Amino acid sequence: MIEGLVRYAVRAVKAETGASPEGIVWLFVIPVSLMFGLLFLSWSAHVALAELYGAAIAALIVGCVYLAIAAMVIARFVVIRRRIAAEARAQLAANNKGPAFPIDPTMLTIGLQIGRAIGWRRIVPLAAVGLLALGLAGGRSRGADQPPP
Repeated sequence: MIEGLVRYAVRAVKAETGASPEGIVWLFVIPVSLMFGLLFLSWSAHVALAELYGAAIAALIVGCVYLAIAAMVIARFVVIRRRIAAEARAQLAANNKGPAFPIDPTMLTIGLQIGRAIGWRRIVPLAAVGLLALGLAGGRSRGADQPPP
C-alpha cells in the first residue's frame, strides 16, 4: 500500500516538474561548467586588459564588472521577493474575508444534541447516506467541463 502511494507521488512529481535522474545529474553539471567558463573568460579578460592598462587596473575592471552583476542580481531578487510577499498578503487578505470556522457553533451544538437524543449508532448511517446523496446530486448539477469546487 505504501509502495503504491510512493510510486504515485513519484509519478505526480515527474508529471508536474518533468524531473528525472538524468535531469538531476545535468543540474549539477551545468553550474560547474558555467563556473569554469566564467573563470576562463575572466582570466582572458584580465590578461587582455592587463596588456592595455596594467595588471592592477585590469583586476579592478574585472572586479567592478562582477560587482555590477551582483548588484543587478540582488536588486532583481529584492523586487521578486517583494512582489511574491505582496501577492501572498493579498491572497491571505482574500481568504480571511470569510469566517475562520466554517460551521456555525450554534448549528454544531444543535447537531450534537440531536446526535445524543437519537443516538450516534442511528445517526452515522443516515449522515453517510445523506452525504452520498449530496455528493451525487452535486456531481449531476455541474457541467462536465467544470472542475469540482
